[in-house]
Amino acid sequence: MVGDAAGRIEAAWSAGGDMGLVCNDRAAAELALSAAQRLKVTPSARIARMRAQAWASIDYRQNPRWLVATGALKDAQLIV
Repeated sequence: MVGDAAGRIEAAWSAGGDMGLVCNDRAAAELALSAAQRLKVTPSARIARMRAQAWASIDYRQNPRWLVATGALKDAQLIV
């Protein structure tokens, strides 16, 4: 391991990596994002294509679980 999340992102980018994973740690994710911004990291064409495909196929608002959850919240008068 190469230090904190920022150090790991910097090491991955320097080694030619095109992504870094930060799981279940918001503070680490913010450090990693700051490092990526400082390094002016932009998504590779491959990652950009994967991202576009993923977002094109996902509409969480039509997911039955989302509809049930928002219906329950509306019933509980927690959202308008």
